[in-house]
Amino acid sequence: MFKNFLLHFVIIFAGVLLTSCVSTKIASIKDPSYRNASFKRFLVIANYEKMVDVQKIESMLVKRLNFKGVYAIANSSLLPPIREYTEDEKKNAFITENLDCYLIISQIGENKSTVYIPPTSTTETEVKTSRHKVSETTTTVTTPGGEREIVSTIDTKAELYDIQNGNLVWRGEATTSCQPGVIGDIFDSFCSNIVEELQKNYLLK
Repeated sequence: MFKNFLLHFVIIFAGVLLTSCVSTKIASIKDPSYRNASFKRFLVIANYEKMVDVQKIESMLVKRLNFKGVYAIANSSLLPPIREYTEDEKKNAFITENLDCYLIISQIGENKSTVYIPPTSTTETEVKTSRHKVSETTTTVTTPGGEREIVSTIDTKAELYDIQNGNLVWRGEATTSCQPGVIGDIFDSFCSNIVEELQKNYLLK
């Protein structure tokens, strides 16, 4: 019983620690003419250069939107970014999925900070045995410390468009901060906050 309690405590503590290491602040604005509008079928587009980032962000947003009870599909699976598509091809794809809006996520900036990383040393011991004796060889590898420039904040833009007429319905700007020297999932943080902000603005049907 104590082991189960301890495991539960460790999981909660790890979650709190991760949350405290990575945080997102978001501001958004909604077109007043869409005051009573909401959407239920989303196309998610991550406007990033690296395909691994595109797929990761789109997948995260799709899962979070699905969790909120709305349908969402990743653009990289509906219209894979390997060629240019005609307007008819795009329109037919939208009709097939019965989409009513599309959400575009783009990185608009980042800030860096300089931190000092202390030197580290690791020691490895290799043991060799022969018929008559045992010998050990010890090797120490030292990594020099010094100042490092790391990304401390990332600014992200989210835009929601009405697929019927191309009107911009909602725009949000998020700033995600990560404590120096701590690795956290920045993508997960701003994706989560973007979906929560959409819900706060009553845009999820």
